Amino acid sequence: AVQAFRESLRNRGIALPEEARRLTDAELQWKHNRQLHFTSVRILDGAGNAVTSVRPREVCAVEVNYDTTEALNDVVFAFHLSNSDGDMLMATNTLMLGARTDGFDGPGKVVFRIDHLGLGDGVYPLQIGAHSKDATLLYDHRSEKDAIEVGGADGFIGLVALPISVEIS
Repeated sequence: AVQAFRESLRNRGIALPEEARRLTDAELQWKHNRQLHFTSVRILDGAGNAVTSVRPREVCAVEVNYDTTEALNDVVFAFHLSNSDGDMLMATNTLMLGARTDGFDGPGKVVFRIDHLGLGDGVYPLQIGAHSKDATLLYDHRSEKDAIEVGGADGFIGLVALPISVEIS
């Protein structure tokens, strides 16, 4: 998740601080602290109910519950979705999505809502992270402990569920 965030910054022409350019993901792990930690991650359906699987083309969400040991004013939550082969399908974070990065004190939750799940049947592992804006401090990270399981595809075969219709004349 941190690497994906760094790549997104570079792609947008935003320079990384010198310290962030030198640190690898493994080195960032050494700077890991427990000022913020994840307490649970749940997959939700469109009504907000916890579910074990979702259907293609439907609304779903990933709810990340956390707690802090002190007030934090520099937190970015990262979301990384891959396929079962480990290929990144999508990565984003709360900074890229325009959400706040300050005012985190005590328990709370972040919800990544997917308005149209464009995936076919399969299991899609998640990486969830929390880090500083400059990506030099890792608060917490969950790698492939959670997944979005998609089942019940109808009307198509494959990995993606594109909004498609047909006309015959």
